[in-house]
Amino acid sequence: MRVLVLTLAVVAASHAVAQTPDFALRIDMRLHQTSTTGGNTRLRWYDPMGRHSTVGFGLNLEPGYYVLVTERLQRVRGDIDQESIDEAYVENPGQWRLGRQYLPFGGRGIVREAALAARLDAGFRKAGLPIVLTGFDNGADKLRGVLVRIGGRTGISAAVGSHMAAASTSMGAFRSPEDSPGPKRGYRLVGAIDTTVPWGPVFIRGEYVALRRPNQETFDKALDLTDISLTYQTDEGSVTTSFAWARNWTEKSDFYRIENELKLTKNLSLRSFVRFNRGQWRDFSAGIRVRI
Repeated sequence: MRVLVLTLAVVAASHAVAQTPDFALRIDMRLHQTSTTGGNTRLRWYDPMGRHSTVGFGLNLEPGYYVLVTERLQRVRGDIDQESIDEAYVENPGQWRLGRQYLPFGGRGIVREAALAARLDAGFRKAGLPIVLTGFDNGADKLRGVLVRIGGRTGISAAVGSHMAAASTSMGAFRSPEDSPGPKRGYRLVGAIDTTVPWGPVFIRGEYVALRRPNQETFDKALDLTDISLTYQTDEGSVTTSFAWARNWTEKSDFYRIENELKLTKNLSLRSFVRFNRGQWRDFSAGIRVRI
């Protein structure tokens, strides 16, 4: 609610000074039919990696500010993050961002969390070294803390707080969204190293994440995780395919996944997803994606 009040206040202020905002719908719908080992099949408005379907709008204001408000079409049962709003923030691009947003931690492949946050983009400009500082707070017994990320395509991240990596949007390489641990779980100290390397039509992404000081030591333990992916896109952009290998080094378990997106029209795509654990099929998903 506080984020929405802030957003509306910015929009109202733009009208008060006779500015005409550049309004655009923001729609990203992912409808997936997912089957898992054991015969469980379900239809969901989010994909197996915990990426939600969202609808909303964006506003470009004349002073250079940008406002984004999007809502999730479906929440994940048992998730520690039960907010319907996916993102709702105002920003001065490249300078600061205020409101509910996805945190700039690592490559967002392993830890991908949304929170009410204040973000400052700074850095040593002469050396070309970006630095992002963020404070975030979703409330008592939920995600809260501070984080810093240093770097561009290759970066180092560290966060201190509570209940990190517990949301259904995190750890998608290792678990289904419904398998997120829920309230009062997560970690108090998280570190990461990530990199993205373009190689012609292929993007190579790698990330290492260390999860330390669990909030519930009875149920959770320190983890060392990696995720490496290769993504290929055809020249015309009609087909995008990703091959990925994720490893939990603490438990010595490997997860492999293949994602494919076939663009039928400018706004409509067919998607497929398959994941293996220790060489055995774990889940398969097929669906459509509509983006406007």
